[in-house]
Amino acid sequence: GVEIQSASEPLDGLKLARENPPDLIVLDIENGDAEEIPAGFEEQAQVHQTALVLLGTVRRKDPAAGEFVPKPYHYGALIRKIESILLCRPVAEFLEH
Repeated sequence: GVEIQSASEPLDGLKLARENPPDLIVLDIENGDAEEIPAGFEEQAQVHQTALVLLGTVRRKDPAAGEFVPKPYHYGALIRKIESILLCRPVAEFLEH
Protein backbone atom coordinates (compact mmCIF):
# COMPACT_ATOMS: atom_id res chain seq x y z
CA GLY A 1 0.00 0.00 0.00
CA VAL A 2 2.94 2.37 -0.47
CA GLU A 3 4.55 4.02 -3.47
CA ILE A 4 8.34 4.05 -3.45
CA GLN A 5 10.50 6.51 -5.33
CA SER A 6 14.27 6.30 -5.29
CA ALA A 7 17.34 8.21 -6.34
CA SER A 8 20.92 7.01 -6.47
CA GLU A 9 22.38 10.42 -5.60
CA PRO A 10 21.36 12.50 -2.55
CA LEU A 11 20.84 15.73 -4.50
CA ASP A 12 18.61 13.89 -7.00
CA GLY A 13 16.61 12.54 -4.06
CA LEU A 14 16.25 16.01 -2.58
CA LYS A 15 15.02 17.36 -5.92
CA LEU A 16 12.51 14.50 -6.14
CA ALA A 17 11.31 15.17 -2.58
CA ARG A 18 10.86 18.87 -3.31
CA GLU A 19 8.88 18.18 -6.50
CA ASN A 20 6.60 15.57 -4.90
CA PRO A 21 6.78 15.71 -1.08
CA PRO A 22 6.68 12.16 0.34
CA ASP A 23 5.37 10.94 3.70
CA LEU A 24 8.77 9.50 4.61
CA ILE A 25 12.36 9.78 3.40
CA VAL A 26 15.00 7.13 4.09
CA LEU A 27 18.43 8.63 3.51
CA ASP A 28 21.53 6.44 3.44
CA ILE A 29 24.47 8.67 4.35
CA GLU A 30 28.18 7.98 4.36
CA ASN A 31 30.82 9.53 6.60
CA GLY A 32 31.53 12.50 4.33
CA ASP A 33 27.82 13.26 3.90
CA ALA A 34 26.98 13.19 7.60
CA GLU A 35 26.81 16.97 8.01
CA GLU A 36 26.33 18.38 4.49
CA ILE A 37 23.65 16.39 2.70
CA PRO A 38 21.08 15.88 5.49
CA ALA A 39 20.64 19.64 6.02
CA GLY A 40 18.54 20.00 2.85
CA PHE A 41 16.54 16.91 3.74
CA GLU A 42 15.95 18.16 7.29
CA GLU A 43 14.66 21.44 5.88
CA GLN A 44 12.43 19.53 3.46
CA ALA A 45 11.15 17.35 6.30
CA GLN A 46 10.31 20.36 8.46
CA VAL A 47 8.62 22.36 5.72
CA HIS A 48 6.45 19.45 4.50
CA GLN A 49 6.19 17.49 7.78
CA THR A 50 7.95 14.56 6.17
CA ALA A 51 9.30 11.82 8.41
CA LEU A 52 13.05 11.31 7.97
CA VAL A 53 15.13 8.22 8.71
CA LEU A 54 18.92 8.56 8.40
CA LEU A 55 20.98 5.40 7.89
CA GLY A 56 24.66 5.84 8.64
CA THR A 57 27.92 4.83 10.21
CA VAL A 58 28.42 8.13 12.05
CA ARG A 59 25.70 9.31 14.38
CA ARG A 60 24.89 12.96 13.94
CA LYS A 61 24.92 15.15 17.02
CA ASP A 62 21.33 16.31 16.65
CA PRO A 63 19.13 14.74 14.00
CA ALA A 64 16.85 17.79 13.95
CA ALA A 65 14.14 16.16 11.88
CA GLY A 66 14.21 12.44 12.05
CA GLU A 67 15.51 9.21 13.41
CA PHE A 68 18.97 7.72 13.11
CA VAL A 69 19.54 4.02 12.35
CA PRO A 70 23.17 2.91 12.67
CA LYS A 71 24.85 0.69 10.10
CA PRO A 72 24.96 -2.19 9.83
CA TYR A 73 21.22 -2.35 10.29
CA HIS A 74 18.86 -5.30 10.16
CA TYR A 75 16.39 -5.09 7.31
CA GLY A 76 13.43 -6.37 9.37
CA ALA A 77 14.02 -3.85 12.15
CA LEU A 78 14.29 -1.01 9.63
CA ILE A 79 11.02 -2.02 7.96
CA ARG A 80 9.27 -2.19 11.36
CA LYS A 81 10.59 1.30 12.22
CA ILE A 82 9.31 2.68 8.89
CA GLU A 83 5.93 1.02 9.40
CA SER A 84 5.62 2.40 12.92
CA ILE A 85 6.48 5.92 11.74
CA LEU A 86 3.91 5.76 8.95
CA LEU A 87 1.24 4.26 11.23
CA CYS A 88 1.71 7.07 13.77
CA ARG A 89 0.97 9.79 11.22
CA PRO A 90 -2.55 11.24 11.49
CA VAL A 91 -5.04 9.89 8.95
CA ALA A 92 -5.76 13.45 7.73
CA GLU A 93 -2.19 13.71 6.43
CA PHE A 94 -2.71 10.69 4.18
CA LEU A 95 -5.94 12.15 2.81
CA GLU A 96 -4.08 15.32 1.80
CA HIS A 97 -1.61 13.44 -0.46
